[in-house]
Amino acid sequence: MYGNFTLGFDWKILYTKMSAGSVLSEGNGTYLQMRNSRYFQTPAFADGKAYISFDPYVNMLFGTLTRTITADGTTIGISRPFGSGKAGRNSTQNTTTYFGLMELDMGIPVSLNAGSFTLEAETGYVFTLYSDAEAANPKGFIFMVNCYYKIF
Repeated sequence: MYGNFTLGFDWKILYTKMSAGSVLSEGNGTYLQMRNSRYFQTPAFADGKAYISFDPYVNMLFGTLTRTITADGTTIGISRPFGSGKAGRNSTQNTTTYFGLMELDMGIPVSLNAGSFTLEAETGYVFTLYSDAEAANPKGFIFMVNCYYKIF
């Protein structure tokens, strides 16, 4: 089971969206996300049928992290909501769990909107603040292209 609560604030020059959620299981899967963005668009062109929009953002993701200290050094990883995610834990390591900043990402999506069709290109950068090699999350520079068609 999963629960989520989202609240948005419009500050006129900035839009802040706060989301809190949790996986309701034996493990602790709580997170808090704060996204600040500023949407704007160009005047319509092509006989008023198209426009270009921009929505630059900075996103901060907070969640449950684990700090593991072994003889090899300290590793900061993600606390997985279903089980530990690590098999065969070594008895010589010391693991603590805490709530902190997991990830910081920023991007600039640019969209061409024409009636029911939207083509979006987004460049961004993701800073991960954990060193868990098992997590399959993107980090570094990202580039995405999306295409949307509105049916209704």
